[in-house]
Amino acid sequence: MQERERPHLSYLLRLWLAEGDAGPVWRATLQEARTGESRSFATLEEAFSYLEQATSALAQEHEEGSEKE
Repeated sequence: MQERERPHLSYLLRLWLAEGDAGPVWRATLQEARTGESRSFATLEEAFSYLEQATSALAQEHEEGSEKE
């Protein structure tokens, strides 16, 4: 029996402190390791929200693939 590759996501995370209207705010960029595609986020909350959506979508795809076997 062949073992399936575990689903995973790989990103390079860059964080920097920027000046916002109400004081310092952390900004973020996620660069996907496989494709090099980058996404920028105005807040850490936006970056975390994106990661939650991406991991939920991958988990759902994995579950659906497991049901077909």
